[in-house]
Amino acid sequence: MKSVKKNKGLFDLSQKTQNVFNQPGKISKQKADEEPLRNKILERAYFIWEEKGRPCNTELENWFQAEEEIIRKQNINRKK
Repeated sequence: MKSVKKNKGLFDLSQKTQNVFNQPGKISKQKADEEPLRNKILERAYFIWEEKGRPCNTELENWFQAEEEIIRKQNINRKK
């Protein structure tokens, strides 16, 4: 049987990446900040879909519309 030679550089990189993800507070904080926004957009997209009569294949259109509405609303509130 031939032994498989591992690419040490790639292995080292994946270990470093894994260590970063395992450290609480580094990447999880950014993800935690984005989660409420994502949930608002998801909820609004669902209601847009319902308002349109639940048509098929409109997920992206509904998502983009909801995203635009939510972000515009946030920007207006920041200006006040």
